Amino acid sequence: MTTLEHSKPAQWVSGVVNGDASPTPEVEEYAELVTQRYQSLANNGESDALLAALSGHYIKAGSGGDPIRNPNSTSGTNLYGFDPAKVPSSAAYAASEQELEKLIQAHQMEKGETPKKIAFSLWAGETQRHFGMLEAQVLRALGLEPVWDRGGNLKQLKIIPTEQLGRERIDVVIQATSVYRDQFDGFMRKLSKAIEEIAKIDDDNAIAQNSRSVAEDLIAKGYSQLDAQRLAAVRIFSNAPGDYGSGVNHKAVQSQTWDSDDALGQQFVTRLQYAYGGGMWGEKQTDVNLFASQLENVDTAIMTRTSRLHGVLSTDHPFEYLGGLASAVRTVSGQSPSLYISDLRQSEGRTVAASRFLAEELNARYMNLLGSRL
Repeated sequence: MTTLEHSKPAQWVSGVVNGDASPTPEVEEYAELVTQRYQSLANNGESDALLAALSGHYIKAGSGGDPIRNPNSTSGTNLYGFDPAKVPSSAAYAASEQELEKLIQAHQMEKGETPKKIAFSLWAGETQRHFGMLEAQVLRALGLEPVWDRGGNLKQLKIIPTEQLGRERIDVVIQATSVYRDQFDGFMRKLSKAIEEIAKIDDDNAIAQNSRSVAEDLIAKGYSQLDAQRLAAVRIFSNAPGDYGSGVNHKAVQSQTWDSDDALGQQFVTRLQYAYGGGMWGEKQTDVNLFASQLENVDTAIMTRTSRLHGVLSTDHPFEYLGGLASAVRTVSGQSPSLYISDLRQSEGRTVAASRFLAEELNARYMNLLGSRL
């Protein structure tokens, strides 16, 4: 079997880097990028910076992220992410219209209809790499437009009038990881407030419809109309303040303790039922699970992958959160949602079914690796 270094792509890269190849005009720009990134990765200064740090010297700051997409992240610098007040960036919002359309089209091809309610799994590390691309898709689905100040900081979220939107609003549920909750609370507060306002719009949008349905159930349980409306508009959920993880990953490996994946779904909606919105910040109701109520009519769930360092099998977090969402929706509704990955590892993003993404990863990382050892 051909080893990686003797494959045609590797030989081409080697020729470009060593100056032995003459790239055609079609790939000349790409060849220049390959050369620049190779030099950056090969001469990164990490060892010198480590020795300097151990000697107590100053280490200059530099941006972090995936070293393939951002070679400067391996340049011997003291890494930082970026300012959370700038999420989403204007570039991410501009590109998100096409990315949301890809998700809608993928769901239409699979189910034959437009998704009515989408569950988004938001991760802090992913957001730092895609600058709020998934958050921007949330805004597009709801029909919200960001307003930034001159420094690129998010000031507010404006509701796009229905007649200007040109399509129906799509309802959402946000599952935020604990680290995301800690780092991007400013965006969460603005988003939760905007969703509350959309739920009050008189036109019969999906957010208002679903909020009324949940409010009716709460009123039947004895809540006042005012409290029911306030709680029914909550769409952002995470752990309790100071709590981290869902526990689904640990429960999954203890399969001898349960007979149905309802146990996983119940674990997910119980641990992550704390509401962030509706006048609450990390609170739950003792007699009703608002997160479960909002998951009942979810038909699609999505997360992002922005780095080739990790796939969906290299850590337990993808199945913990996207898989946890799927189990939770099945537990509360009896129906399995469509699962998608917003693949942002390259400049041209794509939306692909989670099953296909998993198959591609198995083939590229594990089966080929196994085959090379036979």
